[in-house]
Parts: sequence; C-alpha cells; structure tokens
Amino acid sequence: MSEAELHVLHARLQGGLRNKARRGELELPLPIGLTYHPNGSVVLDPDQQIHASLRLLFDTYCHGAA
Repeated sequence: MSEAELHVLHARLQGGLRNKARRGELELPLPIGLTYHPNGSVVLDPDQQIHASLRLLFDTYCHGAA
C-alpha cells in the first residue's frame, strides 16, 4: 500500500470517528470498573469481582503496602 493510500485511509477513519462523536455514538474504552449501559450511559460495572479487586487495590495503596 502506498503512502498516499495510507494517508487517505487514515483520513477516512478519522472522519468516521469524528462523525460518530458528533452524533454522540462514539464509545471509547472506559477505565476498569465502569461500563456502558445499553441506553448509552456510563455506569459502575455490575461484576462484584471487579469491585472487590478495585477495593483491594485502593486499600493496599492507601495503607502503604505497595
């Protein structure tokens, strides 16, 4: 693939991302512990194992055992 073709492809992909963002449909990866609800809003992940892991991580950090 030539450099010119790569440039055109990159521009089209970026344009598509901008259009999705403009329409409010762009979903980027969220931090651990958050997830997208089917209605599109961001909510806490319902997985209790993730909650426990994050709690352990922050408790360990706060108590200086890191």
